[in-house]
Amino acid sequence: MLRPCARRHSSCGTPPATGRGDRVDPDLLADTIEPNLADPEFFLRKAIGWALREYARVAPEWVRQYVDGHALSPLSRREALKHL
Repeated sequence: MLRPCARRHSSCGTPPATGRGDRVDPDLLADTIEPNLADPEFFLRKAIGWALREYARVAPEWVRQYVDGHALSPLSRREALKHL
């Protein structure tokens, strides 16, 4: 099993963090977030929100729909919608 920080970076924190939100594949983003939605690890939940928040810069409606349609933790939800 990967260490939590390695899992966080590899699962959902890295693609939007590169500053190339317009090149993010939303299906791939969703596929990497969904297996981690129930994970209680604080920084993983925060990273999910960060990834969605960064993608919201180029696709705010997609992020709103994703957040509304999935059972995100309150932390992930708050981070994802922070600037919307």
